[in-house]
Amino acid sequence: MPNGSGGSSGKIELTFKTEKSFSTFGKQFAKCYSKIDIRATLSRPQTNTTNTLQYQFDFNAECGCDTILGHFKKAYEKTINNKDSTKVLTQSLLFLGGEEIDGTSTEDYTAKVVQCTNKLSTYFHPRRTLQFQSAAAIASPNTYTNATAIDSQMNYAAPDVPLMYTQPVANVSLYAQAAARSKLKDKGVDITKSDYLKSKDWYDLVVTEMLDLGFTAKVATEGTIQQNTYSGDINIKDIVTKILGAYLGAAELSTFQSIAQLIATDPDNTGVTDFLDFWWKAASYHTNNSSIAWGPISMDQGQPQTTAVYLNIDVSFTDWRSLFVSLHNEKVNITSCAITLDLNMDVYTNDVKPVIMPAIKEQISKHVKNQKLDFG
Repeated sequence: MPNGSGGSSGKIELTFKTEKSFSTFGKQFAKCYSKIDIRATLSRPQTNTTNTLQYQFDFNAECGCDTILGHFKKAYEKTINNKDSTKVLTQSLLFLGGEEIDGTSTEDYTAKVVQCTNKLSTYFHPRRTLQFQSAAAIASPNTYTNATAIDSQMNYAAPDVPLMYTQPVANVSLYAQAAARSKLKDKGVDITKSDYLKSKDWYDLVVTEMLDLGFTAKVATEGTIQQNTYSGDINIKDIVTKILGAYLGAAELSTFQSIAQLIATDPDNTGVTDFLDFWWKAASYHTNNSSIAWGPISMDQGQPQTTAVYLNIDVSFTDWRSLFVSLHNEKVNITSCAITLDLNMDVYTNDVKPVIMPAIKEQISKHVKNQKLDFG
């Protein structure tokens, strides 16, 4: 199993719509099992005494629960060769703003994960805080960055990172957060209130979804949530810079500081201000706090790498222009969590993209926006 990739175990339930399809699967299970193209073990399917057209089987896989379900469905299609079946979304999604997409499955049966345990035990500790920039970063700072807003998350890439790598990161991030939000709602969490944005369940579900969609974990806060309280004269820019400094390399931190300076100076550029308005509309979606995330993207051995740092600030700023302005407050809580991930482009292209794009293609324009940010 790749270091940091995690794995899962659990139970999958199949419900068939006809006696014929139920019987056919029972006879063809072994052949279906042999065509699963990822390392996994499956138990012999057991019938359900209360539903005569239902099977359940246990699994243990090197990937996440949703991914093994997807691989099983591909193997089923190869084995049964049902011409009437169609590949469609199996995970329900809930986007920021309340729009929902219900999960469905193929026409002759439904398949769902009814038990799931994800193994995320291979995280590493975050980097030590970088107090000084490297000589290389000082000598050649980036004069611009290509930024992408995914709701309230702002990814930013160095000029040498192509769009072909940044857009997949945005697509997976959008899908992962919508899936996590839907699962929280299914657990009974009131997602109309902002408290969920600083809960361990929220961060864990987002990370689990991303690991399930082609990302490999490299550096993380081991699932812990950091919370700090500040009072008196507060400089949010300095605080956020210090928090990000625990996770980002010198070049990524330097670019963030340039973005923060751009925001603080209220740029005279309609394209930039429209982009920041788009980003901030999601960041200030709730009335009693501001939820933002930063995600620098770089290249690591030919694969896009991102460090996502999620922040929740217990202040409802009027707009992005006031974010990095000093303020006086008796008590401000800032919650943070971070993870560094590599996106396996082969897995994304062959396995992930065909599944998630039909679900999010109509949502991308509503939740994702790109903009070049000049610092000169």
